[in-house]
Amino acid sequence: MKRRVWGILAAALLGCAGCARHFLEEGEEAVVIYLRAPEAREVRLVVSAEAVEDIPAEPAGFGLWRARREGRGEFRYSFRVDGKIEPPDCLMRERDDFGSWNCVFDPRAVRRR
Repeated sequence: MKRRVWGILAAALLGCAGCARHFLEEGEEAVVIYLRAPEAREVRLVVSAEAVEDIPAEPAGFGLWRARREGRGEFRYSFRVDGKIEPPDCLMRERDDFGSWNCVFDPRAVRRR
């Protein structure tokens, strides 16, 4: 638990220094995705896999929001912040059917890093 708190704090500080606006935490059975959006009133994770999922995020402190997506398979995602889709910056991304961008989570690629 203590290690996890330090990880979140470190990511928040790095995010404030201009690094990635979001990051992932992999678990055995789920992926937790954090987004730095200190001014947001509501954040939702929009996931496209076998079906579209709209997952509410919860405040995690320090301007971070946390959303947990069950499962470990490949999926695409973006965020809806205060009702507006905000495509995140990420290394692996692709265009969606609506002209915006989605990040791609591929657990095989994550393990190779």
